[in-house]
Amino acid sequence: MQGLVDKSKGISSSMTLVTTKGGAIHIQVDGGAVQLACEMRGLQVFPSSVADTAVHLAATSAEGRLKEAAEKGQSASVCLLAKHFGKSLQGSQLTQPAQLLCGIGENLGYVHLLFVFRNPLSEAGYDDNMSLSFKLPVREDP
Repeated sequence: MQGLVDKSKGISSSMTLVTTKGGAIHIQVDGGAVQLACEMRGLQVFPSSVADTAVHLAATSAEGRLKEAAEKGQSASVCLLAKHFGKSLQGSQLTQPAQLLCGIGENLGYVHLLFVFRNPLSEAGYDDNMSLSFKLPVREDP
C-alpha cells in the first residue's frame, strides 16, 4: 500500500479512500489523463456486528464491487491528501505493528489510523497500552 501511495503523489496531490463493510479498501487517484486505483480485499472488519451486516457483492471487477457497495450503502468514502496518508503509513514501516486499523469517521471529517502492537513480554496478545494513532483530515473537494 505504501508503494502505491508514493507513486500516486506524482499523479495527484489528493486521493480517494473507500472502505467497505465487506472488508475491502479502495484507493483511487485521478490526475485527469491518468487514473490509478487499487483494491485490497479480505481484510478483517471491526466490530464484528458491522461485518455481519455486510451484503455479498456479486460483481467480478474491483470497479463493479465498489459501485455495488456504494449503491447498497455498504461503503464510506473520503478524499484526503496523499502525502498525509503516505506519511502515516511510513510509521508502520518504522514501528512494525501487529495490526493496522483504518476507519472513516462518519460526519467527523477525518480518517483514523491505529497501529496496534503485541507485548513481546507477554503471551496475552495485543496490549491496549501500546498503540500509535493518526487522525488525518479529509478534504471537501476531490
